[in-house]
Amino acid sequence: MYRQWLAPPSWSYVFKKARYFPFAAAWGYALSYARDLVRKSVSRGHQTGTWGPRYEGIDADLTARDLLEVCARQWVRSVERAMTHLGDLPADRVITVRYEDFVRQPLLHLERLARFLGIAPPVYGREYDFSFVSAQNIGKGFRRLDAAQQALILSQIDETLKRLDYLDDVKVVPASHEATWNSHASE
Repeated sequence: MYRQWLAPPSWSYVFKKARYFPFAAAWGYALSYARDLVRKSVSRGHQTGTWGPRYEGIDADLTARDLLEVCARQWVRSVERAMTHLGDLPADRVITVRYEDFVRQPLLHLERLARFLGIAPPVYGREYDFSFVSAQNIGKGFRRLDAAQQALILSQIDETLKRLDYLDDVKVVPASHEATWNSHASE
């Protein structure tokens, strides 16, 4: 359960990813990664690390709440904080690109970003291979969860999803029921 958070490191994956990591930053990152691995291996009991903004009470939540719930709460705090601070900036200094829109129409959104940044058309006007960009993964991780796990997450994030006009985009169907869902959706 929650393999990406609780599983031991996959060394083949780490080395595969390291090939694309900027060499200049590799040593600092490698030392930090090694330190975290040692800390986790010598700590008593299971200890889950955190990343991103740490909300007040997260350490207590990690001991008392389900990890999915803590992740959802942290996501809400991170997104709410970003929305607050982006709202402080002039509108002409902020652009929003939804992941779902980008993977459906990558060239359109790259051009939109380039215009926003003032990048000349020849820079982004070349032919690019977007075959690796796919909308097939939208919601995939969420659908892999069972109905109770989905409900737990949604209980924490639904208000934020509404504010971002995302709630209608969330298809609450566990992967085990997806074939049935898709057959009904196509009727």
